[in-house]
Amino acid sequence: MRTKVLDVAMAVIGIGWSVFQLVYNSYVYLDPYLLRSFHVMFALVLTYLYTARKGKLSNRRITIYSVLAVISFLALLYIPLNQERLVTRIFGYDPLTTLDIIVGSVIVLLVLQTTWLTIGKPLVILTVAFILYTLFGHYLPGFASHSLVSFASFLDYLNYTLIGVFGLPIGVTSSYVYLFLIFAGFLVVTRAGDFFTDFAIALTGRTRGGPAKAAVVASSLVGTITGSAVANVVTTGTITIPLMKKTGYQPHFAGAVEAVASTGGQLVPPVMGAAAFVMAELTGIGYWRIVVAAILPSVLYYFALFVGVHLEAIRTGLGAVSGEKLPSVMGVLRDKGHVVLSLVILVILLARGYSPALSAFWGIIGLAALSFIRKSTRLGFKGFLEALNTAAKTAVTVVPVCACVGIIIASITVTGIGLKLASALTALTGGNVLALLVILMITAYILGMGMPTTAAYIIVAALVVPLLVMQGLPLISAHMFAFYFGLLSMITPPVALAAFAAASIAGSGPMKTAWTATRLGIVLLIVPYLFVYRPQLLLVGAAPLEVILAFAVALIGCFALAVALEGCLRRRMNILERLGWLAGAILVIYPGWQTTAGGLAILALLAIIHLLPRFRAVSRA
Repeated sequence: MRTKVLDVAMAVIGIGWSVFQLVYNSYVYLDPYLLRSFHVMFALVLTYLYTARKGKLSNRRITIYSVLAVISFLALLYIPLNQERLVTRIFGYDPLTTLDIIVGSVIVLLVLQTTWLTIGKPLVILTVAFILYTLFGHYLPGFASHSLVSFASFLDYLNYTLIGVFGLPIGVTSSYVYLFLIFAGFLVVTRAGDFFTDFAIALTGRTRGGPAKAAVVASSLVGTITGSAVANVVTTGTITIPLMKKTGYQPHFAGAVEAVASTGGQLVPPVMGAAAFVMAELTGIGYWRIVVAAILPSVLYYFALFVGVHLEAIRTGLGAVSGEKLPSVMGVLRDKGHVVLSLVILVILLARGYSPALSAFWGIIGLAALSFIRKSTRLGFKGFLEALNTAAKTAVTVVPVCACVGIIIASITVTGIGLKLASALTALTGGNVLALLVILMITAYILGMGMPTTAAYIIVAALVVPLLVMQGLPLISAHMFAFYFGLLSMITPPVALAAFAAASIAGSGPMKTAWTATRLGIVLLIVPYLFVYRPQLLLVGAAPLEVILAFAVALIGCFALAVALEGCLRRRMNILERLGWLAGAILVIYPGWQTTAGGLAILALLAIIHLLPRFRAVSRA
């Protein structure tokens, strides 16, 4: 009985949240402060109810989390009920009431706790550290010190302005991201997700190492919508990882392929796992401009992974899956392909300048209509409600985290620590751009540990991007640098959330899987530097010929790097050959026509030497 009551309550609130977001993000205007407060309210209430439903259902557990859900509802309802007074008072002159301070403190504590329940403690610890720095940093010596910030004024920033809890991250999730989560929910219910996986398997399964290539293709398609590397692993990996293992791939390699492919899905336009929306808000650059800039880097990422998978199949002597075990391309297109036309609708609307929210809305309508073409995908009333509820379940894992990140952004804004850090790092590196980039890469990697990608990107962007812009980098290059390195911790030890999730499905060692994923995803370490030294890849003020040359050179460099790391081309290589390919790759990628030409010459010579015995064997035959 208790389980049924909880399930009904969660479903009603989740569906209600999705309907609310659809109505107020499409054609009905609602004040941003009100929209964001209701948005956070739904998220916190559902987080506590979902937590009550997990694990052992004891009366004590249900009571505690149900009470916290009620407190969340009342605390967030306080803002709409007092909106006129809160927004019309003069900040800093009209002091908060005692009740304002109590409610604000409760909201911050609720955000911290729900974030802990959602993704664990790393982000919460970081947020608490920023809060303590804001309140007590004026006692610190040197550049770390800042002006006194009182508890009441900081709470004012956090809760009663559009800077803290209800700042930009929540603004993006409430205005754009949620509608795309609804769109993703409809894709799941109409089996479009199955289409991506089945189509990828049908397309590549008959080639050498095909199942691993299918994982690469499927995860790139699914990942752009889900916005979560771990969710992508769980969605596509349950199909692709067992298939890779049956083909002959080692479990740790199968898990690594899925982890790298799933992580890269967030680099793929048009959605990029919500990063494109956040970047558009942070930079003021048009959304579609960011989407276009992301195309070539994402191709480089998946090209390198595809090459690595193919060379591993050659190195281990793997073949293809027999045809009778695989779906046909035409069969998959006939059965489920029509629902994917909704993505075409979405992209066309975005390209024509419609807002992301309105594009997503009409994408949802188009998907619902297209689902009726075939019985297997038909969306009934129950399916419609299920899609809305699925979106709410996904949003619960995002919204508390973004509210928590908003607290960090407020702390950075109030204390000015971002600019101070920029000045300190500039002095430390003596203005050397490469040294500065390496330090910022390490900083981004550490800050991204254990965090969802969007949250990691926002924090890194707040701390890192101003410094890169001060060094003369184009704004979009600086933000893409921060975004790519915010992803790095998903596949690299010691955290490697995506790799660990894939390892649990593959039945392999987590650390072995993570190190293999690092090798396969090494291009994630290289491409961000190209944003700085070859900005043509982002289509930043470059002529078409410059873009083509930069992209061709980058492709060759990524290919050579994959060859060096796999140690195989037509046959296995010795250590000297691998070092030669590695040197050639580095020289090709390094800026400057002299180094690029030298690298190309080295790679051409190594390729001839490697392939020459094969040519001789052919001539003798």
